[in-house]
Amino acid sequence: SYSATHYDPARPVRFFSYQLGDETVGLLRAGGPVRIKGETFREKFGRNDLTSVVDLRVTHPLVENAGDILLEYQLREDGD
Repeated sequence: SYSATHYDPARPVRFFSYQLGDETVGLLRAGGPVRIKGETFREKFGRNDLTSVVDLRVTHPLVENAGDILLEYQLREDGD
């Protein structure tokens, strides 16, 4: 469920499905950028925005490090 995730209807999110053969092994939702209100975040991190909000669910128990691999891939995609 993505109910607890940031959602901005003005900025549609992208969904990705990752396949291993005929099986889906990961689902990813990418959105952003997001502006954070208040000073606490800016004081802690030196900025008040996030470039991406990413939710990842790895669905295949036999794929070691799949989450890390898929997240690294998606961060490269967002950077392009």
